[in-house]
Amino acid sequence: PSKDTRDLYLSQDELLQKEQSKKNMYEINKIAGRFFYDNIQKSKIAQEYIQKRSIEPATVRKFGIGFALDDNGLTKLLVSRNFLEEDMLATGLVGKNDYGKLYDKFKNRLMFPIFDIRGKVVAFGGRCLESAEVMKAQRIPKYVDSPENLIYTKGRHLYALNLARKANEKMKKILVVEGYMDVISLHQAGISNVVASLGIAL
Repeated sequence: PSKDTRDLYLSQDELLQKEQSKKNMYEINKIAGRFFYDNIQKSKIAQEYIQKRSIEPATVRKFGIGFALDDNGLTKLLVSRNFLEEDMLATGLVGKNDYGKLYDKFKNRLMFPIFDIRGKVVAFGGRCLESAEVMKAQRIPKYVDSPENLIYTKGRHLYALNLARKANEKMKKILVVEGYMDVISLHQAGISNVVASLGIAL
């Protein structure tokens, strides 16, 4: 059965728990988005990449572009806010090693928050800024994305659809491009009816 029809088999308590988990995950993502955005000023490699790609400060702010440092800072912040471990793990932002220790799953990556049509952060995409040689030698994937979960299904979302819709109330055409940076560059150039598919899901 689909995710929607599966709810028919849940008890009232289970439904309430599911809704509370969703609420917690939205809050975790919102905190993470702000955390990554604040971090971008702390990373020289992120600043250099933004300058190289000619991304203006206003565009960084508009899209909430951030950076994930390699210090487990997000996990520490979320633990200090007393979020449930299961909700932190469910977002895909936090992992757990064989010794039971929690850690940040996104490290040393430029972070792109993914918003739903209502403007809530539902997921993240993280781009490695290491050279192609380093990525190949260390088998580091160029992009790492949030997993599908209670609040995020790739096929149900398009990157920047919230912005495209807001800028084009009577929008009759929409351009679908390949990636985050394609969308960001076009929006910065004034072409706002642009979105991107999320991975291979469409």
